[in-house]
Amino acid sequence: MKIGRSIITYIIPLALVFAFVAGCADSKERNIIGVWEMVPLTTLSDTTKWSFFDGGVLYIEINNVITDSADYVVSSNVIEYFVDIEGLYNPDENDYSNCKDGRYKIDQLKSDVLKLQRISNGDGSTDAAFLYYEFIRSQ
Repeated sequence: MKIGRSIITYIIPLALVFAFVAGCADSKERNIIGVWEMVPLTTLSDTTKWSFFDGGVLYIEINNVITDSADYVVSSNVIEYFVDIEGLYNPDENDYSNCKDGRYKIDQLKSDVLKLQRISNGDGSTDAAFLYYEFIRSQ
């Protein structure tokens, strides 16, 4: 009887923590859906927008022309949230220096601000992986 009670004492809190973490990841995925205008960190004249759609599809527009698309998945560990993006490169160029695939840590996600930092490349390597983007929600 004592063993059964102690097992239940551990299982119920663990189940609650798991449900909470899973619910938060779903909330982040719902919050990221929408059109985000990139805040230029350098002087650029182009307007770049990333549009995250329900179902894990991402489109990138430059000056109102869709230039790229990819798949994305929002995930989390206990304290951090990530966006895994796959398909943001042009294989015809054989130049992967502009490849944007990879795992991005969500540094900030509010109703009007999104900050992403790439922490690994699409192949999982971390060599030269750093990319940082800031966005504001587009109207």
